[in-house]
Amino acid sequence: MKRTLIGLATVGVGLAMVAAPAKAQLMGYPVYAWTSGPGLTLAGDFGRGLNDESGRLNAFGGRVGVSLPMVHFWAGAATLDLRVDGIGNEFTFGGGFGIDVFDPPLVPVAITFQAGAGYMNQSDPLGLGNDLGVWNVPIAVAFTFDVPSPGIDVTPWVAPRVHYLRSSFGGASNSEFGFGASGGLAVTLPAGFGAHFAADFMSIGDPSVQPLVFGAGLHYRIALPGMPGVPGM
Repeated sequence: MKRTLIGLATVGVGLAMVAAPAKAQLMGYPVYAWTSGPGLTLAGDFGRGLNDESGRLNAFGGRVGVSLPMVHFWAGAATLDLRVDGIGNEFTFGGGFGIDVFDPPLVPVAITFQAGAGYMNQSDPLGLGNDLGVWNVPIAVAFTFDVPSPGIDVTPWVAPRVHYLRSSFGGASNSEFGFGASGGLAVTLPAGFGAHFAADFMSIGDPSVQPLVFGAGLHYRIALPGMPGVPGM
């Protein structure tokens, strides 16, 4: 029993240091910038913590997003491999929105304000009520760049942010604020299929807690009826 309780506490500490992903704010992913043009986006993702502060956890999930002129919405779910004392996978859910604040025609740089929230709950396997809950809230400003590339869309981006993390365990709760930054690249073919990659750094709470997370995945974008095509990511 003692070993299991120690394991649960370790999970709590580890998850509190994991950066959430981005479009859906899912635990274990980078915070992605939303850069799709008008349409529907479907994505499958893999996330991996790269250092001890990230927990070195693996995450697998999917996201769906709808992008209208100047406004974007997304939601997703993922499973996170905890790998602590035999505790298996847990699900995390999240969503968010973005608003274009600077995107003039003929200018290769766009600026988007985006915010979201994600949540994960780890039940106490002993049934003692010591559940772990983690809320993850990144608020970012994303800069996306249009790279001239005939026949293919290439979109690099960077997204500095402020980050709020609230965790509760065994009736006690803790709130921390920090900052982070992510950057990545999306490549999309004219048919709508593409791939995306990102890396994420965050410093929150204790200055020594600086999780580093990598993410990669595939996406497919569909133009909605009555709307133009879906350029970019």
